[in-house]
Amino acid sequence: MKNAIILIVIVALIIVGYLVFKNKGEETDMPIIDETATTTPAVESVRINTTLAEVGTSGESGAAVLENVDGKLKVTLTLSNAPAGVSQPAFMYAGSCRALGDAKFTLTNVVGGTSETILDTVTIEQVLNNLPLAIGVQKSEKDAKKSVACGDITNPTPVTETASTTTASTVATGTATTTR
Repeated sequence: MKNAIILIVIVALIIVGYLVFKNKGEETDMPIIDETATTTPAVESVRINTTLAEVGTSGESGAAVLENVDGKLKVTLTLSNAPAGVSQPAFMYAGSCRALGDAKFTLTNVVGGTSETILDTVTIEQVLNNLPLAIGVQKSEKDAKKSVACGDITNPTPVTETASTTTASTVATGTATTTR
């Protein structure tokens, strides 16, 4: 039974091939098999990487990453040499580390060297339109006036993500015109 089905498919393909080549240059309503490569266009995503430098002799330094996630600003802080079990306030300030202005946004406290904040009403574009800004981390809740790490937010170079390529096989029916 399987051999009969395979034979029927092969015969059908031979007939279709014959009719396509026989009617070369003429219109036909034969099925067209088209194997097309499709590409997803490159997507530009902006990510701001900021170095958090040690302030004074705190021994703490690290990085901040700002990126859009579902239309919201995600700020991830990572500090090395952060004290264990201490909650360290973090803020995004107007100005630079040399001259901090008012706190514009309160970030989630750094605990164990990490912090992740989602700001619902802010995007990276808004941050970039309001530069200069800086991110500062304080020593502790009790000693919130003493900075341990700070980093100026700068305008980044856009990152282009690699485009993915897939090959899909599709079958379409319609009128085909071939030219010589």
